[in-house]
Amino acid sequence: MKHALSKQLFLALGFAALIGPVAAANTSATQPAQGSQGQNAQQGLGPGQGSWDPWKEMRQMQEQMNQMFENAYTRMRAAFGPSSAKAQGGSYLSESKVTVKDQEDKYVVTADMPGVKKADVNVSLDGRLLRISAESQSEKSLKGSHGKVVGQEAYASSFQRALTLPGPVDASGMHTHFKDGVLTVVVPKAKS
Repeated sequence: MKHALSKQLFLALGFAALIGPVAAANTSATQPAQGSQGQNAQQGLGPGQGSWDPWKEMRQMQEQMNQMFENAYTRMRAAFGPSSAKAQGGSYLSESKVTVKDQEDKYVVTADMPGVKKADVNVSLDGRLLRISAESQSEKSLKGSHGKVVGQEAYASSFQRALTLPGPVDASGMHTHFKDGVLTVVVPKAKS
């Protein structure tokens, strides 16, 4: 343990010794000459302390890296997000709208599922827990000027929701209807 700690300390000191002169040269080259105490006082450092803080530099570098990744994610989301996929013939089922209406004698659940085929939709009811799932896959071929395929894109998306209905239900009376990408599930309320 003691050996590992001294090795880490030695590496840190070596790194600081290696980087220190380079950072000091860069700092002195870009800043106007001042008295060392005036410069230290301006930076909030006491007499005899250096003007370079490696930890501050590392924090700034981390902030720059975080900003770089955030910018890249924002650009990627704008290029490949839900509106882009829908415009290119795909769909983002995970962002589909689901509504539950409590009517007098039944619950009516509707789910928007653009691009989904009826055969790819699964609905189950266990007590009051209604589960809806679906998968959507589509492909698009890009053809060049001579009719040859020059590129092909494939889209896949899945959807899963589990909803607890507000009150007791009659599972045997449940029925579903799927038309134009909209699933409607009607579940009668239990008779009390």
